[in-house]
Order: sequence, then structure tokens, then C-alpha cells
Amino acid sequence: MTLPIPRTSPDERALRARVVQRDPAAIEWLYDSYGRALRRQACAILPRRLHADDAMQDVWVAVLTHAHHYDPARSPWPWLSRICLHVCLRARRPWRVLLDDEATRAATSPLADGSDDGGALPSARDAVRRALNQLSRRLREVVALRFLFGVDAREIAVLLRMSPNAVSQAVVRGLAGLRKCADAPQLARWMERLDAARGDKS
Repeated sequence: MTLPIPRTSPDERALRARVVQRDPAAIEWLYDSYGRALRRQACAILPRRLHADDAMQDVWVAVLTHAHHYDPARSPWPWLSRICLHVCLRARRPWRVLLDDEATRAATSPLADGSDDGGALPSARDAVRRALNQLSRRLREVVALRFLFGVDAREIAVLLRMSPNAVSQAVVRGLAGLRKCADAPQLARWMERLDAARGDKS
């Protein structure tokens, strides 16, 4: 999935600032610039197009509801993508999504820059799937949500109905399991690149 990440212009900076105020022109700009990418992400996660259409309505309601949380200094994409992810995961149990090829492709899409580094990105996706397959279902859910989709521990606790302490323990055990797999060095490099592409170090 290719993401719409244009260079920041003075006009765009002004529109970003107005998103927080729920300005209609700014919301329309978000829809025009990112709507197609969000819908592709929803279609990758949800099993039927009709479900994705319904989810997109909820996504834009959530965008308006949580506009005051948006940081205009950052690209809107990570914020919008996370909203879309949460809406879709509430509609479909996470463990049915996390090893799906199209969902993995959507989650890795912030690395797309017009090239795949000579096949490095597809092989990284394969490494992700192989590594996660070695974990138990619950550890796979937690690790994939945290590191593949960038969901923080408190949000994972809500999504999976776990205590925050249980999530933290699952992260530790899951990472320990990943370090034992043959793909661990490549997986670590991929995760570093994904964090840098998101601009999200939380």
C-alpha cells in the first residue's frame, strides 16, 4: 500500500493546525488526502468490503471526536492509521488479523518509499510472520499489536481485556521468544526502521 505523504507546504501546515479545531475545510483535506489509504487499510483487516465501508464511517466519526488529540507538528497519517486500526480491531478479533498477509502489508506500509531495497521489505514481512508464528496466540496478539501496529500497552489492555501488568509481562515474554528465532537480527532492524518511519517512539 502506497501512502500519501506529500511534502509539507505552508498551506498544509495551516490545514494541520485547523484539524484540531475541527474546521470543515481541514477535515475535507484529510479525507481527500488520506481517505483512500485508510479504506485500503480497513479492507486489508476486515473480511468483507461491506464491513470496511461501515468501519470507515466509524473512523471519520472518531477523527472528529478525537481531533483535539492530533498534534499538528506531525504527519496526520500515523494518527489516522491508528484510529482506523482500533475501529477495525473492534470489529474483528485481533489474532485473525495479525498473521494475514494483506494486514501485515498494511502495517508495514509506512516503509514504502517507491522501492523495496532489493527485496528487503518483502523478506522482512516474511520474517515477521515466521517469528510471530513461533509464539503462543496471546503473546502473538500482544507483540504484534505493540510492535507491528504501534498500539500502546494501555490500549492493548483495553482491546484484549487484559490488565496492564499482564500486557507488560506478555511483551517481555514475547520479545524473549522473538530473540530466540533465527530471524531475530533482521526482525530487530525492521522494527527500528518501522519506528523511524512512524516518527513514534512511544
